[in-house]
Order: sequence, then structure tokens, then C-alpha cells
Amino acid sequence: MSNTTDRHVIFRLAQGYYAIDAAQVVEMQGMGKLDPHPHGTSLVRGVATLRGRLVPVVDVRARMGLPRAEECARALSASVDERAQQHQQLFDQAAAAVESGHGFRCASCDLDDWLGDNFASSAEMSTITERLTAAHEAVHNALLEASRLAACDDFAAAGRKLSKARDNELETLRGLLERLRAHARSSVREIVLYVDVGGAWRGLVVDAVVTVTSLEPHRHADEPENATFVDGMVAMPGTGRGVYVLDLERLLRGDAKAA
Repeated sequence: MSNTTDRHVIFRLAQGYYAIDAAQVVEMQGMGKLDPHPHGTSLVRGVATLRGRLVPVVDVRARMGLPRAEECARALSASVDERAQQHQQLFDQAAAAVESGHGFRCASCDLDDWLGDNFASSAEMSTITERLTAAHEAVHNALLEASRLAACDDFAAAGRKLSKARDNELETLRGLLERLRAHARSSVREIVLYVDVGGAWRGLVVDAVVTVTSLEPHRHADEPENATFVDGMVAMPGTGRGVYVLDLERLLRGDAKAA
């Protein structure tokens, strides 16, 4: 357990954030061509040549029992589809009620939790989130106004409000959801962190490098999902987001290190 402030490389895997000691990082590169490893396992992607060395490249997602990046991207795309369908259904149900001369309740779809559960933060993501939040609020307000008009038996005005909102606010929201889908697809990049662990070089395949920064002394994590490899937990500077500090010796022990 570290007792001093030191520099760490923070990277993303799936929706989690992890850190390793920057002093152990030799180099960072995009995923390049790998040669097959003669004794590779499911954890070893292949062998890279770095500075004249043959370096085994380890799939950290597989090591930590996480789904592959492509699977995550497909799941996020399906989640965006489901979200768009939910909003469409709200409008369809409201329009059907108004056409039949009935009022309707304006249901709400929580956005913040959905975004937080499914999409990792980034500068680009913050921009999309800000616009998406505004569009979501505009759609909700339009439904509220149509619901108020219907409650006053002004079904014609309620119908006009829904029709206008469908063409404007809902279309804007759909466009931003498509942008979110494209962002999810484009974020499936893989970075290799080449590390030196006791003189042995290994490549670690991660989703993205977030920053290199100094971290305060970390505390023991409260039963993290991958406790076997975690040395502690710390808040990311500027965001407060929890970051698990990994122990590379434990992460690369066994098959991954012997490969």
C-alpha cells in the first residue's frame, strides 16, 4: 500500500477506471500487428516487438473477466435503440389517448442514471451529454404541456402540441441518440500499455488512457469486483470518480505472466 503521493497512469476498461504506477510504464501505443505466441493462452493476444524485445501482450479484459470491447459496443448500441423506442412509445401512447379523447400521464425516463451506467466520461461525452440532457428535458416538457392541455379537455391543442414536438424535440433527441451510438462505436479503440514488472516486459491491452496524474495515498477498496488484482481505491483528481489501483505483480501472476 502506497503512503506517498505518486504518479499513475489512469485507464479505462469497460465502464471502470483503473490506475497503475507510471514508473512501471515503458511506453503507450495503439494496437498494432501482433505475432502469434507459441505458448499463448486465451489471456495472451500475441507478441509485439518493442525496442528489439519480444513482448507478450495480455488481454486485461479477459484477465479480469470482463466482456470484450466489441461485445460492450453491441450492448451499448442495443441500449441506445431501446432508449429511442421508449421515447417513441411515450409519444405514440400520448397521441392515441388524445385522439380517443382521453387524458394521459406523462411518464418520465431517467436519463442521468442511464448515461452513468452505460457510458464512460470523456470530453466528447460531456458535450453530447449536455445536449442530450437539454433535448430530453425539452421532450419531457412538451409531453407535460400536452398532458395539461388534455386534462383541460383541449384535445385539439394537445394533439397539435404532440405533433409539433414529434417533428422537432423528438427528432432532435433521436439525432443525439444516434450521435451517442456513433460515439460508443468509435470509442472501441485499444491501447497497449507496455510495462516493466521486475525486469519482465509485458503489454497490457486497455480501452483508453485517460490521464497521467499524481494520486493521493489510496485506501483499501470496499470489496471491488476484481479484488484479486486491486491494491486500493482513490478518487480521480477533478472528477471524484473512483479509480481502482492495480497491483501488476498480481495481475500478471500465473498464466499471464508466464506466457
